[in-house]
Amino acid sequence: MQRPGDPVILFFDEPLAADSIDTGISLFADGVPVETLETQLDGTAVILNPGDGLRHGVDYEVVIDGLTDLAGNPATVAPLQFSLDDIGGSTVTRRPALALTTYPGYPCETDHSLLDLSAGVLGQCYSDGGVGDTLPVSTMPSDRPITVVFSKSMDLNSINQGDTFIVEKVRQEPNGSVTVVESNVPGRLEKNLQRIRFYPDQPWEADAHYRYTLKSSEDAGSCSTGSYTSICDSDGLALKTDLLEGLDDGGGNNGPDDMVIYFTGTEPLDSVFTPLRNLPVRDTNANFIVDCDSNTNPDCLEPFDHQGSDAEGWAASANSTKLRVRNNEASASPPVIVASTADARVGCETGERCPKDKFIYQTYALNTEVIGPGIYEPTGDEGILVNLYPTQLATTSISVFTELRVFGFIPLQEESITNTQVLRMRYAKDDPACSGPGCSRSGLIPGVITEGEDGQPVFKTRAELMLDAPDMEIPLGGRHDLYGREFVLELEGNITFFDDGRMQIEQRNSNLVDINVRARALGVPGGEIVTIDLPLQIPEQGVYLNFISNPVKEIPAEH
Repeated sequence: MQRPGDPVILFFDEPLAADSIDTGISLFADGVPVETLETQLDGTAVILNPGDGLRHGVDYEVVIDGLTDLAGNPATVAPLQFSLDDIGGSTVTRRPALALTTYPGYPCETDHSLLDLSAGVLGQCYSDGGVGDTLPVSTMPSDRPITVVFSKSMDLNSINQGDTFIVEKVRQEPNGSVTVVESNVPGRLEKNLQRIRFYPDQPWEADAHYRYTLKSSEDAGSCSTGSYTSICDSDGLALKTDLLEGLDDGGGNNGPDDMVIYFTGTEPLDSVFTPLRNLPVRDTNANFIVDCDSNTNPDCLEPFDHQGSDAEGWAASANSTKLRVRNNEASASPPVIVASTADARVGCETGERCPKDKFIYQTYALNTEVIGPGIYEPTGDEGILVNLYPTQLATTSISVFTELRVFGFIPLQEESITNTQVLRMRYAKDDPACSGPGCSRSGLIPGVITEGEDGQPVFKTRAELMLDAPDMEIPLGGRHDLYGREFVLELEGNITFFDDGRMQIEQRNSNLVDINVRARALGVPGGEIVTIDLPLQIPEQGVYLNFISNPVKEIPAEH
């Protein structure tokens, strides 16, 4: 349950002597003492972090020898060993970091041609398919920091206030243009390997407008040490802000892809802002690839770890989604050239069984707002109301195989590869009764913590989403329509409270989800164009999301 940048927190049963911390506790990394260990004492808790943060693939050991309470009695604790999962060496494919959550705002490069700050209209995410909702201008309580969470460890030297991370106070003129009222709003930028927070010196002014910019460019040299023009990750890749246009949208010298987010200041809120992260994850290195040569290999970098069996099927593991083709059957046309129905399978060629190859794995984070007691209107449940901030989820790839019967009898296997997919959480409708594509959406997603059948706390919500596959490969250069595909997840799951103050929220879908995909490809003799309709499904309980709240203590410094 640890990520790079997270501290190690040790809780004791009585207050400790501050003068025993420096010499009474040590951290070893692969057997070598960490000389840059940062420590902080908070009553009965000790917070530890290496100066450069915890790292993946390193064996750590905490040794306590000489730590005492206020009376001088020594603490007797056996050495504590732990490690963060290995993310592979230089041979593993590296992909750029994403902004998983941006608070305030929505984490995508945005077209601001519709920007209207007074009306609360932001614009739309740039998308290959050109499909998407109009996003609202977010509001920001005066006493909260700007917070961005990344999908992987970052090069902290590339995140520079006023240079690659810019906060400005702005106003919009009657003609629609934006004027900078105050450039480089003064404040404190805290940098963590996978998160940054900006605290302004003065509270955000109510009804005033601001924007912050995460600089990014695919130009060569944008991540050059000492001359950064982008926010960059630890692999020297610029932050990816336009995933909806494809993971590789040309590269080279495409110019800036800055993520610019506008927001409006408001008065402080009585609710509690609670950020969550998805842990554990199979795609630990967040390259949107399962780095495993086979799901039957338990010794690969990211091994298969699900409950079930080949005979009875496998359940979704934490932060994965199961996919299938309805009745293993697709439709194809024109029927004169091919049979009107086609055998179709997820994960393997038709006629084969591959129960372990039906899953995609998500990388994401989630911000929530705990409101307080109330009634959850969709179900009438009474409990603690919680609102979710919409964001984007990125997934690994999956293949769908279709066997076309050319002229009714010649079998032809075709493989469609989704590559990295994007799930877009949608803002709630301003008018719940509105239907159709023109409904205004600016609300957070409502949910509730209530009592389950066995008396345990559970969380329920209904999430409307869009699915995009901008890099999907159709045989022989064909086309597809998997852009902005709308669907709904009815989610429910247990909440577990840990001894250290964190909580875990499980979410599984109770509804069957249909996602129909249409592909057109040259797939038969003579170069005939064939249209294939793939009725994909997410079965009930096929989605398993697992969230964990942030550590309850931290060292607020650059690490």
